[in-house]
Amino acid sequence: APVARILALIFSLGGDGVGGCGYLTRGWPYGPICKDSQDGAEENKEDTDRLRDALHQGARKKFDPIGELMEIKMNFLFVVFLAPVMPLGLLPTVVARLLEVRFKATKLLFVRQHDWPQTAELLHATQDGFTHFACFLAVVWHCGLALVTFNRSVHSWGGGTILGLWVAAVAGVYAALYLMSVLVHRVARCL
Repeated sequence: APVARILALIFSLGGDGVGGCGYLTRGWPYGPICKDSQDGAEENKEDTDRLRDALHQGARKKFDPIGELMEIKMNFLFVVFLAPVMPLGLLPTVVARLLEVRFKATKLLFVRQHDWPQTAELLHATQDGFTHFACFLAVVWHCGLALVTFNRSVHSWGGGTILGLWVAAVAGVYAALYLMSVLVHRVARCL
């Protein structure tokens, strides 16, 4: 039972909701639910179940949408920057991310405490800016890797030559991406 309490406190329960370290020694802090005898009314099972569910909801860790989005962003950076280093690592990473995204709803509904609804403007604005900046850096990173790692004579070049070729390669890739974007927008207008 102590191991189960430790694991529950680490992974599932919020320390504030169950009394912190007191939960480890004493267990569940809430006693049995019973109606006060002064009311004279009988206990209603539905009310008791609702109260028990509310206590369990309050004991859980809060679901943090911003933290979940940050985790997805960190994984995106991991994949974008390390894919050229170990391309076969993409397959297990993509499978793991797909499974994780599928289980986020379960995590929200059954494992974590529900959060008050808030506007998603901050999440969308940061996601858009993050994606543009990460893709910009990814192009620079991939061009640099292609220029340096797959070139056997790079050691004989000067630093200025390497930097100039790197900037030219990045500019060429961005020009191609821009032209493709313009072409897609024109085709979309025609349809």
